[in-house]
Amino acid sequence: MSAEELATKLSTLDISDLVFVDEATGSDDAGCGNKDKPFKSAASAVGHIASQPEAAQESLKIVIKKAGDEKYSYITPSALKKAKNAYELALKKAKKQAEREARDKEEREAKLVEEQRKLEESKKVVLTQDPSLPKPKTIQIRDAKENRNV
Repeated sequence: MSAEELATKLSTLDISDLVFVDEATGSDDAGCGNKDKPFKSAASAVGHIASQPEAAQESLKIVIKKAGDEKYSYITPSALKKAKNAYELALKKAKKQAEREARDKEEREAKLVEEQRKLEESKKVVLTQDPSLPKPKTIQIRDAKENRNV
Protein backbone atom coordinates (compact mmCIF):
# COMPACT_ATOMS: atom_id res chain seq x y z
CA MET A 1 0.00 0.00 0.00
CA SER A 2 1.43 3.33 -1.05
CA ALA A 3 1.66 6.39 1.14
CA GLU A 4 -1.11 8.10 -0.88
CA GLU A 5 -3.50 5.18 -0.40
CA LEU A 6 -2.73 5.13 3.31
CA ALA A 7 -3.32 8.88 3.59
CA THR A 8 -6.63 8.50 1.76
CA LYS A 9 -7.70 5.70 4.07
CA LEU A 10 -6.76 7.70 7.13
CA SER A 11 -8.65 10.75 5.90
CA THR A 12 -11.84 8.72 5.48
CA LEU A 13 -11.49 7.13 8.90
CA ASP A 14 -13.63 8.72 11.61
CA ILE A 15 -11.24 10.19 14.20
CA SER A 16 -13.69 9.35 16.99
CA ASP A 17 -12.95 5.67 16.32
CA LEU A 18 -9.27 6.15 17.21
CA VAL A 19 -7.65 5.93 20.61
CA PHE A 20 -4.41 7.92 20.68
CA VAL A 21 -1.25 6.90 22.52
CA ASP A 22 1.75 9.21 22.69
CA GLU A 23 4.66 7.66 24.55
CA ALA A 24 6.48 11.00 24.84
CA THR A 25 3.80 13.47 25.96
CA GLY A 26 0.79 11.32 26.87
CA SER A 27 -0.59 10.73 30.35
CA ASP A 28 -2.23 7.60 31.69
CA ASP A 29 -3.81 9.57 34.54
CA ALA A 30 -5.04 12.70 32.75
CA GLY A 31 -5.29 11.27 29.23
CA CYS A 32 -8.65 10.42 27.71
CA GLY A 33 -7.50 8.90 24.41
CA ASN A 34 -8.19 11.78 22.04
CA LYS A 35 -5.53 13.56 20.03
CA ASP A 36 -5.30 16.47 22.49
CA LYS A 37 -5.03 14.24 25.58
CA PRO A 38 -3.49 10.93 24.51
CA PHE A 39 -2.61 8.03 26.79
CA LYS A 40 1.03 7.36 27.59
CA SER A 41 0.82 3.57 27.36
CA ALA A 42 -1.02 1.16 25.11
CA ALA A 43 -2.19 -0.76 28.20
CA SER A 44 -4.16 2.30 29.32
CA ALA A 45 -5.67 2.55 25.84
CA VAL A 46 -6.71 -1.12 26.04
CA GLY A 47 -8.28 -0.41 29.44
CA HIS A 48 -10.15 2.56 27.96
CA ILE A 49 -11.46 0.40 25.13
CA ALA A 50 -12.47 -2.35 27.58
CA SER A 51 -14.53 0.18 29.55
CA GLN A 52 -16.57 1.09 26.45
CA PRO A 53 -19.81 -0.68 25.47
CA GLU A 54 -19.18 -3.92 23.62
CA ALA A 55 -20.68 -2.58 20.37
CA ALA A 56 -18.25 0.36 20.38
CA GLN A 57 -15.22 -1.79 21.20
CA GLU A 58 -15.15 -3.34 17.74
CA SER A 59 -14.80 -0.02 15.93
CA LEU A 60 -12.11 1.49 18.17
CA LYS A 61 -8.54 1.31 16.89
CA ILE A 62 -5.34 2.27 18.70
CA VAL A 63 -2.87 4.59 17.02
CA ILE A 64 0.48 5.13 18.66
CA LYS A 65 3.26 7.70 18.37
CA LYS A 66 6.60 6.50 19.65
CA ALA A 67 9.00 8.88 21.35
CA GLY A 68 10.85 10.74 18.61
CA ASP A 69 8.28 10.01 15.88
CA GLU A 70 6.24 12.76 14.28
CA LYS A 71 3.24 10.76 13.07
CA TYR A 72 0.80 8.33 14.60
CA SER A 73 0.67 4.79 13.24
CA TYR A 74 -1.57 1.81 13.97
CA ILE A 75 -0.43 -0.39 16.81
CA THR A 76 1.20 -3.64 15.71
CA PRO A 77 -0.51 -6.92 16.62
CA SER A 78 2.38 -7.94 18.87
CA ALA A 79 2.30 -4.59 20.68
CA LEU A 80 -1.47 -4.92 21.07
CA LYS A 81 -1.08 -8.40 22.54
CA LYS A 82 1.58 -7.10 24.93
CA ALA A 83 -0.69 -4.20 25.94
CA LYS A 84 -3.62 -6.58 26.55
CA ASN A 85 -1.43 -8.78 28.73
CA ALA A 86 -0.20 -5.73 30.67
CA TYR A 87 -3.80 -4.57 31.15
CA GLU A 88 -4.90 -8.02 32.36
CA LEU A 89 -1.93 -8.14 34.73
CA ALA A 90 -2.85 -4.72 36.11
CA LEU A 91 -6.43 -5.93 36.67
CA LYS A 92 -5.17 -9.03 38.50
CA LYS A 93 -2.88 -6.91 40.67
CA ALA A 94 -5.71 -4.51 41.52
CA LYS A 95 -8.01 -7.41 42.40
CA LYS A 96 -5.34 -9.03 44.55
CA GLN A 97 -4.63 -5.71 46.28
CA ALA A 98 -8.34 -5.22 47.02
CA GLU A 99 -8.59 -8.75 48.44
CA ARG A 100 -5.48 -8.17 50.57
CA GLU A 101 -6.87 -4.89 51.90
CA ALA A 102 -10.21 -6.52 52.72
CA ARG A 103 -8.46 -9.39 54.51
CA ASP A 104 -6.23 -6.96 56.44
CA LYS A 105 -9.26 -4.92 57.45
CA GLU A 106 -11.04 -8.04 58.73
CA GLU A 107 -7.92 -9.06 60.68
CA ARG A 108 -7.62 -5.59 62.24
CA GLU A 109 -11.28 -5.64 63.23
CA ALA A 110 -10.96 -9.14 64.71
CA LYS A 111 -7.85 -8.09 66.64
CA LEU A 112 -9.65 -5.00 67.98
CA VAL A 113 -12.62 -7.12 69.11
CA GLU A 114 -10.25 -9.56 70.82
CA GLU A 115 -8.41 -6.72 72.59
CA GLN A 116 -11.73 -5.28 73.77
CA ARG A 117 -12.79 -8.70 75.06
CA LYS A 118 -9.51 -9.11 76.95
CA LEU A 119 -9.84 -5.62 78.40
CA GLU A 120 -13.35 -6.33 79.66
CA GLU A 121 -12.20 -9.66 81.08
CA SER A 122 -9.28 -8.03 82.88
CA LYS A 123 -11.65 -5.53 84.51
CA LYS A 124 -13.41 -8.43 86.22
CA VAL A 125 -10.23 -9.49 88.02
CA VAL A 126 -10.19 -8.30 91.65
CA LEU A 127 -7.01 -8.54 93.73
CA THR A 128 -7.45 -9.19 97.43
CA GLN A 129 -5.01 -9.63 100.31
CA ASP A 130 -4.67 -13.19 101.56
CA PRO A 131 -5.72 -13.02 105.22
CA SER A 132 -3.50 -15.99 106.18
CA LEU A 133 -0.34 -14.05 105.30
CA PRO A 134 1.21 -11.35 107.52
CA LYS A 135 0.32 -7.78 106.74
CA PRO A 136 2.77 -6.20 104.20
CA LYS A 137 5.27 -3.70 105.50
CA THR A 138 6.69 -0.78 103.52
CA ILE A 139 10.49 -0.59 103.63
CA GLN A 140 13.32 1.25 101.93
CA ILE A 141 15.55 -0.65 99.50
CA ARG A 142 18.58 -0.10 101.72
CA ASP A 143 16.74 -1.96 104.53
CA ALA A 144 15.97 -5.02 102.37
CA LYS A 145 18.74 -7.23 103.86
CA GLU A 146 17.43 -6.87 107.38
CA ASN A 147 13.86 -7.65 106.29
CA ARG A 148 14.56 -10.88 104.39
CA ASN A 149 12.74 -14.01 105.59
CA VAL A 150 10.67 -11.99 108.02
